[in-house]
Amino acid sequence: MSVQFLAAWNGYEDDQVVHNLSGAEEIRLIGLGLCRAYVAGQDGRSLAAVMQDPVTGGQFAGQAAVSGYGTAITNGAALKPFAQVLAGATSAEVYITATGDSLIQLGGDTANQSSDTLAERDGFLAQLRAQLNARLGTPDGGQWVAVEAAPSDTRVANNATVPINQFGPYNAYRNSSSTIVQRRAMALQATGQSITFTVVGRYLDIEIWENAGTYVGTATWTVDGGGGGTINSNGGGGATDTYRTVRLDLVTDAAHVVAITWATGSVMLTGATVTRGRGVVTRRFGYGGSKASVWTALTAKQLRTSFQTLTTHLHIIRFSYNDWNNQVADGLTLAAYKGYLQTLIDAALANTSVKAVLLVNDPEASTADNKPILYRAFSDAMRELATGRVAFYDVDASTNSAYSAGNTAGYYVDFVHRSGAGYAAEARALTEVLTSSSLLVA
Repeated sequence: MSVQFLAAWNGYEDDQVVHNLSGAEEIRLIGLGLCRAYVAGQDGRSLAAVMQDPVTGGQFAGQAAVSGYGTAITNGAALKPFAQVLAGATSAEVYITATGDSLIQLGGDTANQSSDTLAERDGFLAQLRAQLNARLGTPDGGQWVAVEAAPSDTRVANNATVPINQFGPYNAYRNSSSTIVQRRAMALQATGQSITFTVVGRYLDIEIWENAGTYVGTATWTVDGGGGGTINSNGGGGATDTYRTVRLDLVTDAAHVVAITWATGSVMLTGATVTRGRGVVTRRFGYGGSKASVWTALTAKQLRTSFQTLTTHLHIIRFSYNDWNNQVADGLTLAAYKGYLQTLIDAALANTSVKAVLLVNDPEASTADNKPILYRAFSDAMRELATGRVAFYDVDASTNSAYSAGNTAGYYVDFVHRSGAGYAAEARALTEVLTSSSLLVA
C-alpha cells in the first residue's frame, strides 16, 4: 500500500504521499500516528479525517481517511480512573487485559494468523500497547506468556511437563494439526521437568495455583544459567484453591532465558507476565471462534484467571462477529447477548484492581448481513451496556464504517480479520482517547 504523512518527519513533508516504503515500515509509521493508509485522490490536509474527541468535544487529526465517523467512544468518562493510572506509567507498570475472540487472539496476516510472535507485534492489543508506550515514552514489550508451548511461540518451551486442563486463562493457539485449541496450565512433578522462558524485560511474574495437600512443593529458577532462587508452592499457607503471583527479579532490563525446574512435590504454573518495570503491560486472552456465551460457560478457575486473579487496570472485552454469525443455530437474542456480556463485565469488575471495562466490537465484515438480527445490532447492544464504569469503543466509527472502504485502505486480510495496518488504525484512535488530557480532569 501507499501512505500519506500526517506530519513532517525524517525528511518527509506533511501531506506527502510515499509509495516505496516497506510494508513493515508503513505499518510502524501508521502505528505511531505519523502516516495514514493512502487511497488515491485523497491528497491534501483538508482530506485527512478528523475525529471528534469523545471526552472534550474537540477535534484531533491523524485517523484513517476512509472513516465515516460517528462518536467512537460511548461513556468516555468511565475511562477517567484508568487514565489517572496511565499517567503514572513512567514509573510503574500499567496493566491492560483483553479477553475475546480471534480479533484479540490473532495478528495481522493470512498465512500465520495464530502466531503468538505475530500477534504480539501486529495484533490489536500489541499495537495498542506499543502506541501507548510510544506516546508515554516508556519501554514496550511487557506481555503475558503462556506456560504451554505452541508451534508458533518462541517465548516458552516445555520439558516433560504435565499439562493441566482448565486451570489457567482461556486462550488459544493453533497446534501442529492446524486446529485452534486451548492452552493449558503446566505442572512440575518429577525430576527433569522444566519450563523455559525466553523474554525481554526486568521481571518475570509467575502465577501459580496452590491447593493444600495437592499442589505443594518447590521449584528452582535460574536466569541466563545462574542466579535465581526457589519458588515455593505451599498450599497458600493451608488455604485451598489459591492463585498467587511470584515475582522473579532478572536484575537487568534485557533479553533473558529463565528456566524453572522441579525440585520437590508438585508445582502448577498457570501463566507468566514479563515486564520492563514500568510502562503499559498487556495480557492477551483470545480464542478464535469464541462467543460471549462460550466465555460465560467457562469453569470457575478459567473465569478467575481470565478476569480476576491478575492485576488489571483496564479490561477490554471484544466480541460480536461470531455471536452474530451463529445466532440462528444458538437461538440467540440480543437480550441474551447483552446478558452474557454483562456477566463478563461483572466478572471483570469483581477484580478490585480494575478501574474500567472497555467493550470493543468486531469490525465491519464482507459476509452477507442476511440473518434475523443485523450485524450492527450487536455493536449497538454493546453501546447500550456502556454505563457506570463501562465504556464502548466503536471500531467502525474510528476506522471504517464500510468494509469496502477499509479493504481498499488495506485494513483487512479476509472477510473480517484485520491486517497489521487495520489493527494499527484501531489502536491509534484508542490511544488518542486514552491519552486525552481531558480524562485527567476530575
